[in-house]
Amino acid sequence: MYDEAKAVMEERATVEKDLGKLPPGLPALPAAAELRRDADRAFDELDKVLAGGTIEQRRELIGLYVQQR
Repeated sequence: MYDEAKAVMEERATVEKDLGKLPPGLPALPAAAELRRDADRAFDELDKVLAGGTIEQRRELIGLYVQQR
């Protein structure tokens, strides 16, 4: 158990060292309006694909989407 605790402490020290190398602050997020606009475009494109595809293509597309989630 002591060896395991020592290994965890060493791993923590490595992680803390790696975290110290990261730049401070978080990356800037896009504005909500921009995110909404991009989502609207993506849904419009999805509607076009679903409307123009065969039943098999629709099933495949939806299946791929479900697998990614």
